Amino acid sequence: MGESNVTEEPLELFKKMGPREIGILSDYLRLWSRSIEELLEKLRDMTPDAGMLAEIFYWRDMARVHEAISAELKQSFVELVVQVLAITAESNPVQ
Repeated sequence: MGESNVTEEPLELFKKMGPREIGILSDYLRLWSRSIEELLEKLRDMTPDAGMLAEIFYWRDMARVHEAISAELKQSFVELVVQVLAITAESNPVQ
């Protein structure tokens, strides 16, 4: 598969979708956003236990959570959904 196919895929998918399917993708994106926001709020409220070792474990765990979120968002399905919704927004600009 060439590089050009990667950029054409979301547009081709968009052309095949109706309002119902676009709505489902929008719902997925809202759900992901809300889940990530809730997780980050919980992390913000956490404080490390006393001691240097606890501090190290705290920041290690924080880094792992952020890496997991980043990996999730880089999945091809997530990227495709975001690209299709971006095309939808471009074709239906808010006035």
